[in-house]
Amino acid sequence: MINKDGVHINIKQLYFDLTLELTDNLQRSFYDKLADGLQKITEASSLAIYQCDPWTSCYFKRAESFIAEETFADQFVMDENESAQSAIQNMVSPEERIQVLQTEVDCNGLIIAATRVNEDIKQDTWNIVAQETEKLLRVFVSRNEAEDDKRKLSFLFNLSAKLNGLYTKAEILQELKHALEVTYPEFSYELLLSQDFEAVGILPVQLIAYADDMTKRVSSQAFMTGDIQIENRWNDRTTCIYAPLRGDQGVYGVLKIVAGENIHFPEDELSFVSRFSNVVGKAIENASLYERSNRLVNDLKWMNEVTQQLNSNLELEDIVTLVRDRTIEVSEATQLGVVFINESYDQSFQVRPGSTDYFFSEQGTVFVEYIVETMLQEKDIIFTGDMASRTDLTAYCSVMAIPMLQGGKLEGIIIAMHEASYHFSLDTLKLVQSFIQHSSLAFSNALLKAELEKTVITDYLTQLYTRSYVDEKVISHMDSGECGALVFFDIDNFKQVNDTYGHHIGDEVLIQVAQIIERHLTGEEIACRWGGEEIAVYLPESGIKEGLEIAKSIREQVAKESEPTVTLSCGIASWTQNTPDSARALFARSDQALYQAKQTGKNKVVLANQPYDTSHGLVT
Repeated sequence: MINKDGVHINIKQLYFDLTLELTDNLQRSFYDKLADGLQKITEASSLAIYQCDPWTSCYFKRAESFIAEETFADQFVMDENESAQSAIQNMVSPEERIQVLQTEVDCNGLIIAATRVNEDIKQDTWNIVAQETEKLLRVFVSRNEAEDDKRKLSFLFNLSAKLNGLYTKAEILQELKHALEVTYPEFSYELLLSQDFEAVGILPVQLIAYADDMTKRVSSQAFMTGDIQIENRWNDRTTCIYAPLRGDQGVYGVLKIVAGENIHFPEDELSFVSRFSNVVGKAIENASLYERSNRLVNDLKWMNEVTQQLNSNLELEDIVTLVRDRTIEVSEATQLGVVFINESYDQSFQVRPGSTDYFFSEQGTVFVEYIVETMLQEKDIIFTGDMASRTDLTAYCSVMAIPMLQGGKLEGIIIAMHEASYHFSLDTLKLVQSFIQHSSLAFSNALLKAELEKTVITDYLTQLYTRSYVDEKVISHMDSGECGALVFFDIDNFKQVNDTYGHHIGDEVLIQVAQIIERHLTGEEIACRWGGEEIAVYLPESGIKEGLEIAKSIREQVAKESEPTVTLSCGIASWTQNTPDSARALFARSDQALYQAKQTGKNKVVLANQPYDTSHGLVT
């Protein structure tokens, strides 16, 4: 028996010699010499080397060395839950036992040694075999991978050179067919092409569906996402690979490769198929470039322009108008709707002002309800040229409904429609979809901005403006305007209302008064909750007379409509450009007039800076 050091020296010498021979590309000779050398070093009665085929997960014997007779099977399949030891033990006679070395290198190999029952390979020896074999196989596998990569790169280079010299799609597809027959002769294949693609009868061809449930198919997903897809079809026990024919500017179809039963595509092969299909896709793109170049250039200019507009901090109404006009411009839609959805709260929707008239009609509202319900369930594009096959809720045949998604949440839908069948092309869909993706963020930002601005300047209870907002408006207007009037209202005996009915009724009274005041406002007039039960109304470009009229009308209306009944005391002050004044002084005069109204009996209107008499200073 060779000692540990001797084993180490022998195996190192064997593996050094084998490494020198790797350049000969004689894999069979390499494995034979490896098996013979290991059999002698380990003193096993039989030794075999297996390698797993990644396509079938089957272990194939690459080489075997034995003293008496061949011991091991040529191939075997190992169950997922089965160990190599138990899977192989039945290959040898009962008088023999096996020891298994399973390599961790990418080759997924097994080294199996059989010995007599009373003779084990020493663990030290087996450990040395394991360590040194891993080193050798890493070199060997690395070399083979490099050779395989070189072969595949050479194939792709030659294919690309051939395809780039072709000018028609028919010639490209003919070369594609030849390349497939050389590369995967045992598989079948077909092309899945878009509706606006010339279907040349060189390979079996099907059209890709873009609408309805058809978009859920694996082939359609490959086309829409541009990523390779795998489908295991249990009914006919096949594996289908869907490789998008992708160029630099889009996906032009899908190559479908159908493999037989128990075939598994390794990751490196999927990568090769992806690169292969990309070469074909780019060639198709180049052949299509001339006929589409003008449109592509115009589309890029268009997208750049609208993106700049979207990024220019537009208000919500401006964004709606931009989306409507630009989408109609590129799609030639006759109807365009912008619909916002409150998915997080109650899934209600709102057709935004700026949408075309159809969406505000009775029929349009019903159709929008259908689109929203469908979109909430599927959150996917609705794209069809035959809407009648889906629903009879509209007479429009061509429909593009594109979701506005932000963070996975459906925030809205852009709906483009046309009377003609199949009016919208796939290129149009892609361009509009890209535009909507840019618009979604602009919409979200504008909505958030509007909500924040409204929250900052709105009183949560009355929904009137806040005092600070009106302060700013008055100060700004006094710098630029001609005149203005400020009216202070105070609910009489409001504490008594709270004490008698409770604060929740007091809040209701405040809301009632605020709503009555808002109904009396027109144009640029603004109202705010000044504090507590006080409400202020500012009337730009108005004088004391206009302030008196609106105060009198509101006071009378509150006394009639409020429940429980309350009255108002009012103080009015005004300013003109011809008189030195300030916002602070204006507020003080209005407040003083209000105080006078409260002190002299309430339910009155008092004009600031007027003598106290019934003809001028006080109105009952």
